Amino acid sequence: MLRLKAKSDGHCVARVPLIEGFKFPNERIVNISVSYHACVLVLQSVSGGGAGSTGGMNLIRTRVFVCYSANRNEFGVRKTKFTERVETFSQSGIENSEIEWTCLEDFQLQDGEFITKTSCAAFTCCFLTSHGRLLACGSNQFFEIAQPSSDNNIPAIQCCCLDPSNECKEPFFTKTVNGDHNIIALTRDHNIFYCGYSMGNNGNNLPMMKQLAPISLMGEDEYFIDICASYYSWIYLTNKFNLYLVDKFHSNLAKICGEPVISCRMCSSNKTFFLVINNSQIYSLDSQSKFKLIHKVTNPKPNQHLQITSARDNLIAYWETNSESKNLKEQGENLKNRVIDGNLSDIIIFQ
Repeated sequence: MLRLKAKSDGHCVARVPLIEGFKFPNERIVNISVSYHACVLVLQSVSGGGAGSTGGMNLIRTRVFVCYSANRNEFGVRKTKFTERVETFSQSGIENSEIEWTCLEDFQLQDGEFITKTSCAAFTCCFLTSHGRLLACGSNQFFEIAQPSSDNNIPAIQCCCLDPSNECKEPFFTKTVNGDHNIIALTRDHNIFYCGYSMGNNGNNLPMMKQLAPISLMGEDEYFIDICASYYSWIYLTNKFNLYLVDKFHSNLAKICGEPVISCRMCSSNKTFFLVINNSQIYSLDSQSKFKLIHKVTNPKPNQHLQITSARDNLIAYWETNSESKNLKEQGENLKNRVIDGNLSDIIIFQ
């Protein structure tokens, strides 16, 4: 895990929480989500079926850990806490500190079901399962975890409630993103569901996951393939690479970048969306709905993908490769050398 901070002198400070104290040797990190309140990890292990197992199939297990920026609105009811060391690498050397991780243990999972992904924002957290279910916990002040309850905070992890008027009665969720007090979710059959702050009729808070109504400008063979959310806005991307802002057509990405679009990845900060188009151009979409080209790759790397992630008001872009070491100690040593040597050539921070 890597946290980068741009300093005024142009150098970077990197903080690496070492999780080997509670990570089993056969586990790997399969998902990370971060908000200003919490960082959530999903660790996964796979074991062989062997005698007595159903059909000799591999058994997948996941464990979910969270650390908080402050002791407020903790997630889960049953949990175990661990204290881990943190190494901070900078130009001045290495410093050590400690942080507390909490293992969440009150998931009510079905037979063979496991957690696949998480997403979090403000004081809530969502969990997707291998069966396509959507679970959530935390603040419910604006119904942002889809529980029609008067309780402002629900630490117990529960299945999100669905609006009975939805056309799709049993959605299989594949991705979630969170506004400051919202959930937006994408399903396997390309439907979108949402709940929370100011998302109901006349700006009311919406207490259950409601299916997005058809958008009149979409073509018959057009469907949603991705979603993204900032604090108080959200965008949807279709297979035609048309971008919809909330529920209205915004733009066609080919017209924005001036070339045919074959790929697009999205992320957001609190007010701004960022898009990587064709693995080479990075655009921002601000709160005034205006696009801006902020970086164009001049030396693309073969067989690697340009990835982006936001950190408060900064955007971090990096090349993803499958050749990186899976060993946490080797990753830490590699990162330490690169930061101290001032050689973060494959990581760009836009301020």
